[in-house]
This record gives sequence, C-alpha cells and structure tokens, in this order.
Amino acid sequence: MPHLSTNQSSILVNTFHLLERFCYYGVRAVIILYLIDVDGLAMDNSEAYGIYGWFTFFITLLPLPFGAITDAVLKQKNAIVLGSILSFLGYACFMFLGAQFILIGAILIVLGTSFIRVNVPVLLGRLYHKLDKERNKAFLINLLFVNIGSASSIMIVGYIGEKTAWINAFIIVATVALLFTLLFWFIKDRLAIIESNYLGEEDPEISPDTNSEAAIILDYFAPERNIQTNKSILLVVIFSVAVMLFWWVYEVNNNIFYQDYFERVDFSFFGSRSAFVGLFSSGVSLFFSFLSNDSN
Repeated sequence: MPHLSTNQSSILVNTFHLLERFCYYGVRAVIILYLIDVDGLAMDNSEAYGIYGWFTFFITLLPLPFGAITDAVLKQKNAIVLGSILSFLGYACFMFLGAQFILIGAILIVLGTSFIRVNVPVLLGRLYHKLDKERNKAFLINLLFVNIGSASSIMIVGYIGEKTAWINAFIIVATVALLFTLLFWFIKDRLAIIESNYLGEEDPEISPDTNSEAAIILDYFAPERNIQTNKSILLVVIFSVAVMLFWWVYEVNNNIFYQDYFERVDFSFFGSRSAFVGLFSSGVSLFFSFLSNDSN
C-alpha cells in the first residue's frame, strides 16, 4: 500500500485520538451515575467514589512506566495497537453491566488508555521534523480534536445513558472503541514517519518514500547517555509526578461527587479548601519554574 502524506497521516492520527477520548470521557461521564443508580449497581456513594478515584489515579500514574516500556520494548505503533485492543475489550465489558465486568473493564481501560495516552503525541510528533512549523499546528489540531471528543462524549453518552438506559451508553462507547481500533490498525503501516526512534541505527518505521534525513532521539536505555541526558530524564520524571499530583488535586476539588468527602476534611490550617488548591497549584508552578531554569 502507498504511504499517506504527512497531512493525511496527521489528520488520521488526530481522528484516532478524538475517538479514543470520546470513549474515555464518555465512560467517565456516566460511571459513577451508573454505580450509584438503583437501575445500575446501586452501590454506596463511598464505594462508587473509591472506584472512580482509583480509576482516575491509575490513568494518571501509569503512562510514565508504560512510556518506558514502549521505548524499551514495544515502540509507538505496537503500543498503540495493544492499547487500542485492551481499551476496546474494556469498553465491551461494560456492556455486560455486572459488577465483575465493570471491574475487569475498568482495569483493561486503564491499561489500554495508558499505552495510548503516552504514545499518540510522540507518534504525531514523529510525522514532522523537529524544526518544522507544521508540527506546532498538528499539536494544536490534536488539542482541538481531543476537546471535541471529550465535550461531545460527555453530552451524548451522558444524555443517552441517563434518558434511555445505561447499556445504550456503553454500547455506543464500545462501538466507537471498535472504530478507533480498526482505524489505527489500517493506517499504522501507512503513516509518513520521518523522525527516528533509534540511536545510530536504521529505523524500520521510517517511510521509504520520505526524502528527508531522519532526526535522532536518544533512547532512555542507550549506553551512550551522558550526564546531561540523565539529568533531563530525572527532570521528566519529576515533572510527571508533579503534573500527576496537580491534576489529581484539581479534578477531585472540582468534582461534585467528592463534595461530601471534603466537608469532613479540615482545611482550617490553609483557610479554606480553595486556598489549599490555590497554594498547591502555585507551589507546583514555582517548582516547574525552578527546575526549568536549573535545567537551562
């Protein structure tokens, strides 16, 4: 099959990401409502909140180690294929509605989403040279597509689940998951990959019909790493942990399902809950600035 052009590859990868985000945010929009609804699993609020909390926690935590696994073993395309299949199986489990299927489905979604989430931006970047201005446009389009997918899914999946039946919402999500899995399977070998993942070796993923010289990315595990590379990797790890903590606090703070929990937590030392979140966010921002200046 002929390879796709760079623009075609970019649009299709972004479309894949849109559909994947549609499924993820669609499930997030209805999962607690289904768990506590009398027509769902009729769980206690605390039990449902706990499941949702662990679900979002691992979604935030696992991309970091899964990214290392990808670079060491799988590479981006294989990781996204694996993540797509795991995610589809997870969303499909939700259609069976039982508590055990919801648990298995949530685990599969966490694993699959972690592979996809960390690799799609990398794969998108590899479609362009590092200094290509079109690369920035591709990431802006990616952000737009992600927001379209998440916003539309919250409205569509949430409305259908609440107004008709929960199984209808889960069927829609599973169907879309099948679509994005098939989409990537058919385009993965036709993408116009330009930038290399390999250090000083021929990259089998580079498109044979691209005329540009491939850029080189240092591998995490390459023995040629120097002190500056090790320092950069350490900063990436620190940044990732800080971002994980920030978004965990931010999402929990703004989630109405946790309001009764926060009413039992004493924030008097900080003045209020909002003050605590503000101080935490400011601390993370200052921490980023300090590390960024130090790395330069």
